[in-house]
This record gives sequence, structure tokens and C-alpha cells, in this order.
Amino acid sequence: MKAKIFNSEIPFYELLNNDLSGGEIFTVKSEGLKMTEVVMGDYPEYSEFVDTDAFRDILRAEREKLRYGDSKTVRISSFNINKSKGVLEVGFHPSSYSVYKAFNAIKHYPPQIFYRDAGHGLYEEGTSDWLDTGITGNLIRANHCGTGLFIDCAGPGGVRVIVGMRPNREIIDTHRLFRTYSASGSIDLDDLTPFEGVLREAREEINFEADASQIELVSFGYDSQLGYFQFSFYHRSELSFEEIVTGAKGAKDANEYTSLDPVAFSAENIDRTVRDIAEAPWEPSALWTLVVLVARLILSDGAKKGEKSGVTAARIDDFRNKLEKEIKNRNYESNFKIFD
Repeated sequence: MKAKIFNSEIPFYELLNNDLSGGEIFTVKSEGLKMTEVVMGDYPEYSEFVDTDAFRDILRAEREKLRYGDSKTVRISSFNINKSKGVLEVGFHPSSYSVYKAFNAIKHYPPQIFYRDAGHGLYEEGTSDWLDTGITGNLIRANHCGTGLFIDCAGPGGVRVIVGMRPNREIIDTHRLFRTYSASGSIDLDDLTPFEGVLREAREEINFEADASQIELVSFGYDSQLGYFQFSFYHRSELSFEEIVTGAKGAKDANEYTSLDPVAFSAENIDRTVRDIAEAPWEPSALWTLVVLVARLILSDGAKKGEKSGVTAARIDDFRNKLEKEIKNRNYESNFKIFD
């Protein structure tokens, strides 16, 4: 099921925390994410497809378009969530960024060139049933992996804020104008886990250091607009927003963004939080992660106040309703499709 801000779906399938009415947000610690490498040959339908002349021609063309070269990445072949044990098991095999770009380019080619035999199309869109099974290796999809980290820090006057980034479209390979995570990027094959991958991105993009034990996975899902899995993380920092911005100026990849912005993160002043989030369009997975984080903030605030569960649930619904209305009032649809 696609994630809903309130009543309206966005192009993102949340697999970890789709239902926010249960009174608990499920998270995964570094020790709870189990990554297992498999062999691509274990998935013959996929292996045969990427070895066809038609796909290899597209792959070659997309690789030549990459301004900063290709990179070795991972492709998800399976996943299993065990909430009772706090575990997410992920199977993967080596892939490349150019393979991901080639799959996104397929939609611009005549579908018949990908038919293995009459009437049987290998590449299929428009269904999400495969996400229910967790078995993804034989599907003719890129199953590329992205990762993003939201940093919660002290803003002006001591209020808490989330660090949001505006990517530099001259550098970042995207057609979407949006605000996104504090740091984000593809998971490289050399990264031991998505935890290590997102911390590498934080070092490279904003010169921010943290340990894997200090961050938690709060969202895992599939971006159906651009076709990739996303691991989304949260970290509460003792640094101020100003200190993070100042430190980011020395980052290796500081040219990948145009600004770092403070986004209100408060359960007490929910209207300000809504306005700050809705001020700019967000990458779908980042937007949903913010919904999850604010919902958890409201749950924590309600527990401190001794609220009845129904009262807290109503506060979460009120936040989501206000956010959806505010985003629609801003009318960002001319930029890219926010709601499905």
C-alpha cells in the first residue's frame, strides 16, 4: 500500500511504518539490519534480461551520459521484516548506478523489444504485489538502493529543528526540484551496510560525523516514481544548526547542494512544523520520513502528558491532515507529481 500523508497517496510504498495509528513507531538499530550477499545468477530471469542485446545497448547509452562516471552499487533481491525481534533482513547482489539509470530509461523504448517470446513481457509496471512477498530478485527491476539521514539539532532559541538540504541540480542527477534529507545518496557496494553508507554520505556531503550506534532506521520503502528502495535514518545531535552548517562548508562534496535549511520539529507548535515542511516540495521518501518522525514526536509528547491514546492519535491525524492541505495549497504539482 502506498503511503498517505492523510487521505492522499504519494509515490512511495512504506514497508516499515505504513500504519501510524497503532501507537508505536518501529525502528531498526544497526545490529538489527542483517545484510546477506547472494549471486545474481541465482535469479536467471533477471540475469538473462540484463544480458540481452536490447538492454545492453540502453545500458551503454546511459553509462555514457553519466557526467561523474559509474559506480558499483547493490541490488535488493529479498527482504524480510521481523518486528517482534527488531530485525530487517536484506538479500542483495552487486549492481551499478548505470543499471539503475538504464531501467529508468526503458519506459522511453518500444516495449516489444523486451519481449522474450510472443505475449510475455519481461518488464512490467503498475503492480505492487511483489512488495508484499519480499522476494524481488527475479523481478525485472533495478531494485536500486538509496539512503538518507535526517539530523535533529538545536535551532535558534533552543528549539529543535531538522536539517533539510536543497540539492544542486547542476551536480545531482535528478529532474526533480525538491528538498531532501540532511544527507543522502546511493548505497555503494563497498559500504558494509546502509548504516555505514548513510554515514559516509553525511561525511562527504556535510562533513558530519556520527557512529552507527547513534542512528536508527525509521523508514524503509520503495519510490515508485523513480524506482528504487530507500533506507531512511534519524539522528539526534547535540550540535546546533549553526555548528552543522559551519562544519559543512569544509565537506568534500559541499557543491552537491545549494543550502541547508532549518525545518521546525515540534509537537507543541504543530502549525509551525507544518508550514516549514510544506514550504518546499520534498523527495517522496523524505516527506514520508518526516511524517513518521513528527508522528513519533507527538506520541512521545502525549506519553509525557499522560494523554489517552485516542487523544494522541487524533493529534497525529490533525497534523497529517493539516500537512496534506498545506502542501496542496502550495500547488507544487507543476514541478513533479507529489500525490498519486
